[in-house]
Amino acid sequence: VIVVLILNSLFTVPAAYALVLNRFGGRVSFVCPEGLNFKLPFIDSAKNGYLHSLKLKTMRITFFFFSKDKRKMELKALIRYQTNPHILNRENLLPRMIDVDQNEITDGLRSKVESVIGKLGRTRSWEDFHGNSVGVEYYLWSVLGLIRPIHVRPREFFEEKVEEESVINFDKDYPGLLEKLDEYLPENSNEVSADRRLEFYKEFSGPIGEVLRAHQNLNVFSKDEEAYGIDVLEFTLEELGVTETTEKAMESDRNAKVISTAVRRTAREILDDLPGVSPQRALTSAEAASGVAEQTNYVVEGGEHKPLVLLGKGA
Repeated sequence: VIVVLILNSLFTVPAAYALVLNRFGGRVSFVCPEGLNFKLPFIDSAKNGYLHSLKLKTMRITFFFFSKDKRKMELKALIRYQTNPHILNRENLLPRMIDVDQNEITDGLRSKVESVIGKLGRTRSWEDFHGNSVGVEYYLWSVLGLIRPIHVRPREFFEEKVEEESVINFDKDYPGLLEKLDEYLPENSNEVSADRRLEFYKEFSGPIGEVLRAHQNLNVFSKDEEAYGIDVLEFTLEELGVTETTEKAMESDRNAKVISTAVRRTAREILDDLPGVSPQRALTSAEAASGVAEQTNYVVEGGEHKPLVLLGKGA
């Protein structure tokens, strides 16, 4: 009998998986790791238990948003996450492991990123995003993967408590960090203001990156991680910028401004050389020099023919 009880109490969990035992048709709160495990013989069932993959999952996000100055922008990002069987649904009387469909997880993460970057876009110009991919990346990773974003009470992430847990010597590696941090905190506030957050994440990208990587090993989770029972291990920004169509439109605007500047400069030169020409005629002639109008001859007071222009054919 003892041998039977012992044999029935032993079972194994495959590598890269976790198992939640079935007890009388329901899940128990204890999570069995990979390898050899024990259970209550003839009470707990491993065969009918809930097997969860712990393999790293990767999802890609691509979406469009508009900046404050109405530029259409494109974001491409990669999120790596892993199921965490130790995150329990504590709303129940007896805590149970959270079991969420993968499509629901990916849809939820995508919606969160779109919401955060969409709100950010409405308050910042495209130039604020240009050249600041690291700031945007760490901002989004912080929102998805930490118990609270780093821009909320940031000193606590860099002070002794976190330093001991993550074995990071911020004071040595980043001298003057806390003093510099105070420049980003409004008076009587522990939160970086919205208009300086991208700058904050870029300015402190070194220590922020270390905090994000160190917190992968801590049992503290963001609201999204708790909702979906996952660990967000990495957020990588692959591409961020204006769309190809927007870039072409912006290039046309830049060219138009260059031409406009050249036309005005040429018009001033014509007025200096030919005092008898009206400002409008000088401007028209300058436009012809830029290839935007048809050239004609105009008799300047004094009898000399000068090659000036009129806008458009047959003007």
